[in-house]
Amino acid sequence: MDGIVLLVFIIAADILVSACWVYSKYTHNYSVTNYFYVLIMMCLFLYLLSTGGFGNSGCLWSYTLPLMTLFLLGHKRGLVAMIAYLLVVTLVFLANQHGAFYVVEFKVRFVASLLAVSIISYFIEYLRAS
Repeated sequence: MDGIVLLVFIIAADILVSACWVYSKYTHNYSVTNYFYVLIMMCLFLYLLSTGGFGNSGCLWSYTLPLMTLFLLGHKRGLVAMIAYLLVVTLVFLANQHGAFYVVEFKVRFVASLLAVSIISYFIEYLRAS
């Protein structure tokens, strides 16, 4: 049953991302589309993280988020978005959601490594924009 809910969530995210692409293609309003795209991906990755995803591999998808977010939003707004995401991830871990149960050591390592990936992505985007 969990796999079906995950499938529905992923299909919904795909439809929303496709709608964003169509909207940006016809309106050329890329900044709004980028914000919606990042928000959709954050929601999907938070769902995967909080439920464990398929085979408890849902946490791995969060590592792709800093690259997408900082590239699409730029280094300043992307940094704000990533800080918000890291805070929500920390709150999800502190709340100890009923989905995937992670041990404390994993939670600490995951947040620290996601922070490291975010910092590296920030500097890469900062240098690219310079």
